[in-house]
Amino acid sequence: MAVAKKFIVPPSKLRWQCKLKGSNFKGIEKLEPPEGTIGQDRAIKALKLGLELYGQGYNVFVTGLTGTGRRTAVRKILEKINPHCNESYDRLYVYNFSSPDHPRLITLPVGKGKKFAKSMSRFITYLKKNLSKILDAEDIVKKKQAVAKSYQEEERKIVTVFEEKVKKNGFVIGQVQVGEITVPDILLLVDDKAYPFANAEALIAEGKLARNKYESMQKIYEDLKNDLRKIYKKVNSLNLEMVEKLKDVERESCINLIDSFLEDIKEDFKEERVSNYLDEVRESILEEIEIFKSAGEKKIQLDGTISSPFDDQIANPFVKYEVNLLIDNSKQKKCPIIIESSPTVATLFGTIEKEMTRTGAIYSDFTKIKPGSLLRADGGYLVLNASDVFMDPQVWTLLKRVLKTGQLEILPPSSFFQVESLAIKPEPIDVNVKVIMIGEADIYEILYNYEDDFKKIFKIKAEFDSRMNLTDRNIKLFLSVIAKVCKEKELAGIRTDALERVIEYGVRRAGGRKKLTTRFSEIEDILLQADYWRKQSGDKMIAESHIEEAINSAIERHNLTEMRLREMIEKGIIIIDVDGYKVGEVNGLAVYNMGAYSFGKPSKITAAVSVGRQGVVNIEREAKLSGNTHDKGILILTGYLQEKYAQDLPLNLYASICFEQSYSGIDGDSASSTELYALLSALSGIPINQGIAVTGSVNQKGVIQPIGGVNEKIEGYYDICKIKGLTGNQGVMIPVQNIDDLMLKNEIVEDVKDGKFHIYAVSHIEEGIEILTGMKAGKIKKDGNFPKNTINYLVKEKLLKFSRAAMPPENKRSL
Repeated sequence: MAVAKKFIVPPSKLRWQCKLKGSNFKGIEKLEPPEGTIGQDRAIKALKLGLELYGQGYNVFVTGLTGTGRRTAVRKILEKINPHCNESYDRLYVYNFSSPDHPRLITLPVGKGKKFAKSMSRFITYLKKNLSKILDAEDIVKKKQAVAKSYQEEERKIVTVFEEKVKKNGFVIGQVQVGEITVPDILLLVDDKAYPFANAEALIAEGKLARNKYESMQKIYEDLKNDLRKIYKKVNSLNLEMVEKLKDVERESCINLIDSFLEDIKEDFKEERVSNYLDEVRESILEEIEIFKSAGEKKIQLDGTISSPFDDQIANPFVKYEVNLLIDNSKQKKCPIIIESSPTVATLFGTIEKEMTRTGAIYSDFTKIKPGSLLRADGGYLVLNASDVFMDPQVWTLLKRVLKTGQLEILPPSSFFQVESLAIKPEPIDVNVKVIMIGEADIYEILYNYEDDFKKIFKIKAEFDSRMNLTDRNIKLFLSVIAKVCKEKELAGIRTDALERVIEYGVRRAGGRKKLTTRFSEIEDILLQADYWRKQSGDKMIAESHIEEAINSAIERHNLTEMRLREMIEKGIIIIDVDGYKVGEVNGLAVYNMGAYSFGKPSKITAAVSVGRQGVVNIEREAKLSGNTHDKGILILTGYLQEKYAQDLPLNLYASICFEQSYSGIDGDSASSTELYALLSALSGIPINQGIAVTGSVNQKGVIQPIGGVNEKIEGYYDICKIKGLTGNQGVMIPVQNIDDLMLKNEIVEDVKDGKFHIYAVSHIEEGIEILTGMKAGKIKKDGNFPKNTINYLVKEKLLKFSRAAMPPENKRSL
């Protein structure tokens, strides 16, 4: 393995170690709490631009991994920079007397909405209590009596004249029963007794009425009947006229009081809409004075309780005079900042509630209009979570409409049982609100590429990073976060070795030795759990062992799948060889993402070759288990073979490559170099060291390219080797570019130091094949051939053999 030694990664590069001792570190107790959000300078700069830039569409979409403090940052930045606020208003809905189904909007300066609502309430309450007293005053009663008396005398005069005419002709005015009611009629007078004219035949039969007299009276009866109808029409007309005259008396007696009140209100609220509304209120009250007269009346219900005659609001005639103070900003001292955690149609845009009366009737009116977060944030800022918004497509549709038009329409909730006659449509509200939406990067990309309106209404993107550079300044800021968590959560004191372990954990979570995580919610979780383990052990301070216990227990809660797979490998159910040499077989490494936890697992990759024209065949693809990226990696192998070995001969090859014992989907190209090593081994016939697992992608030129999950892959293979027994010949080969990503477990670092395990870093496929086989790859000579006893020489010889076998006999001599 002399060839491999120069590619070994030294232990010092396998893990970054935090050393606070000896670095003037004096503990976290005196550290100042962090100002703002740590490690997000670029995102904050973009966010501030979006908040302070005004114009249509300058809303902000905040992206980045959860746990990086996006929502906290947005809230704190909004509070800190004290951004410019658009003017806020009080919003009120009132009854629309000309169109009751379309409530009228009144917009007033901040603080005046509440005053207007109180003024109207006092006005109506006063009228309900005092109007009846005014109308019952002695002088008003006398006026009304005089009016009534004059009409009654006129009515009596008309009726008396008609009665005399009727009596003169042998008839009399009486009442007859028609169904359940009695109506006036002309009755026949016979022997001083009144009979309905319809009974005349019976009277003739009884001898009480002569037929010739009956016949002579028929015409008179019809004429009197017509006169009766005219008389009662006239009487009814007089009664209606009398009612109006009585109302006029009442109006004249109340109008000064009503006008006085309304003029006072108009003096305080000079807005045109208020003035127009009050004029309509005046007309309505004067038309419906009767309801104020009966406002104090009581009635006994069936259950014996006393209630107002207007208990059910649907029958309450005073509702129309109420004011629905939708938004009251009288106590709003700062710019409104609303964080809506549950954006539904109702919570975001408002709703119109419905109620049911005691009789089962469903009703709604303008007083049931309720505001949503958008209206409460008017003039300020609204913070939403994108994933919550898209739970209901209607929310996104309505939000787009509001941001594009600047108008908010409050709608009733959708229902299969909605009664259209009860539906009301309030007047739209002009709103000026800046929306900050927080979501994942993939949501942003989908919306930007496929939603035409999105880029017009969210012109600013603020991208939060999940990691920051590992510098002394950032370590100090990281420690200040730890100090803040310990103080706010009232945790025990924390030792220096524990702090070092937390920082190292932060580096590991960042995915590289030169980065530090900004997902501080995860750091907080580790600290809380470490304090729990401290309590369990009875220690006074959080130590490194408690941090380690918190990290390991978090892994244990999520690694059941890993343990099951490891058990299957240990039992030989999944075949993984970690020592010896085999032709066309290599241990590849894959990462399994279980959501909160990722782990690495080795997979045996095999290659088989023969004469043919199909080229390199991906068995996973043929079985429909391969993703596009993995398919691309296989095609790259063909490109490498063609350029390397087929410049002077046709590539007559059939090579199949397979992930053995893999029965689910495979994607990614991080195993493409591993597949190429297996293919080169199969073609050359040189066996590969089974103790060395491989990860890394390759391009058509043979250059090894970096991959993700390098730590998980190494640790996953190390654990298998440890189970089967470390031999000192085992290790993992990685791309050289991934060295800076290494943050391995201390256990692996120690075994590497002791020579029990090795990490190799290569930059080209030929370096890797030399490590795996112990044989030189072989550099091409000037004559176009490779040196004998090299991998490349053996591969080309095999391909030459395949080409000869595939050619017609007459063409073989040319090869």
